[in-house]
Amino acid sequence: MEIKVYRQGESIPVLVFMANSLKDLQLAIRFIEEEDKKTGVTAVYEAPSAKDLAKREISSITDFYINQKLGEIDEDLADITSEAQVIEGRILYIAAKEKVTITTDEVKQKIALFVAGAYTQEQAIEDLKAKGLSDESVQKILPLLARAVEIAKILNWKEEIWDKEGELESQIDSMTLEELLQLDVKKLCEDTYSGIPLEV
Repeated sequence: MEIKVYRQGESIPVLVFMANSLKDLQLAIRFIEEEDKKTGVTAVYEAPSAKDLAKREISSITDFYINQKLGEIDEDLADITSEAQVIEGRILYIAAKEKVTITTDEVKQKIALFVAGAYTQEQAIEDLKAKGLSDESVQKILPLLARAVEIAKILNWKEEIWDKEGELESQIDSMTLEELLQLDVKKLCEDTYSGIPLEV
């Protein structure tokens, strides 16, 4: 992003800075203000894309934050997304081997209920047996369900973080340039996201 600096009353910029982040912009504006103090000439600057820079930085920090937190629990987003699909398929396969019909929607619903705390392992055992599954198949399905619940919790956490990211971007829209120049984007993100624990 270009930051154009003008002398008061002139239309041709005396300086043009390139800023690739809000931090760059903050440093450039500080430099301009320091020069103003030295020369006694008040400069006027244009930074029309400051909000875009801040939003881009928020998005980048959010992405890094999510991956860092997942790394701390030794999980990878792409891996768990595909693992969730494999688990669903595995549960359907185990049931189909006994000629028991379980749908993908049923599996997803039960996982969602587990995550919400509205479904227990005991209820899962009862439901699976009521469908006609053998004890052996039930014992194969239970650890798959447990892992699917872990994955669902991680994916829900990630979505909550991105929802908060959207709220932060809305805050940026309402900020003035002066407020943006005082903003510590990384701290803002970390303070906001730390209130959403990743629990598996």
